Amino acid sequence: GGTDAYRLYLNGDLSKAAAAYMRPAGAGPADSAPLMDAAMVYKQLGRYAEGAGALEKALRLDPYQSDILAELGWLKFHQAEYEAARDYFERALRIQPLHARAVLGLGSVYSNLGDKEKTLDYLDRYKKLRPDFAGVDYIRAWNFMNFKMYREGQESLIEALRKDASFIEARLPLAGIYAREGKFNEAW
Repeated sequence: GGTDAYRLYLNGDLSKAAAAYMRPAGAGPADSAPLMDAAMVYKQLGRYAEGAGALEKALRLDPYQSDILAELGWLKFHQAEYEAARDYFERALRIQPLHARAVLGLGSVYSNLGDKEKTLDYLDRYKKLRPDFAGVDYIRAWNFMNFKMYREGQESLIEALRKDASFIEARLPLAGIYAREGKFNEAW
């Protein structure tokens, strides 16, 4: 059962761990948790279709579980199935309107669809849900840059570093912006 699967997972045998999580438990009540665990292991392995299969099974057991819907959205997103991803994220938000991963998911879907207004709207909502998380500002900065909004991108990177000075990922793009503006001391 779950303990065997977890031991396999800790030993780094992810394929066997996923298979163990997928095996139905005894005669007890159906539980979606092992299927969720299997899906996360498949996701780590980059086996998104199998992960989605596990979550679809979990959803049949627990159709109003916003976490399952949001994770299904992310697996579809990783498979570049943006319409399906959007549907799952929207279903998750109908059940739990403040589900942070679903809000971020919709922002990411709209970013990939090139819808600037909706992308920034969902990323603003995500920032309100996770105000202390430097990663939010980094994600927003990335999107600002994609949409050629360099000033907003710069402000978001500075905000990320204000929240977490050790956030290395934010330093490189910020240096790039400064260099492009000829501010070489700041860039350095």
